[in-house]
Amino acid sequence: MLKIEKAKEFKSKSLGDNVKSIRKKANLTQEQFSEKLGITPQFLSCVERGTAGISINTAINICNIAKSSPNRLFKDIVNVNNTIDKYDFLSDDNKKIIDKMIEFMLENDK
Repeated sequence: MLKIEKAKEFKSKSLGDNVKSIRKKANLTQEQFSEKLGITPQFLSCVERGTAGISINTAINICNIAKSSPNRLFKDIVNVNNTIDKYDFLSDDNKKIIDKMIEFMLENDK
């Protein structure tokens, strides 16, 4: 039973860290983000600390409002094995490099 509780604690902490990272990448304060999400800043703080979970609707809203992928929200919680899905974890600069490489390869693959 102790193992299950540790796993839940890890997932809650990971989700909270991911929400905080997404919020910061969107350049939003807790107050601004919570207002857009329709939740209180106190609840958002609890989520980011890993002491509260979120609903499916809140997860969807986080992704839509911050223009983030579900892969980023559930990073370290859901295993991502697909290379395409891993693309979401790259920085914007690295995504641009990969995009240019793909364009180059497509142009020269004739």
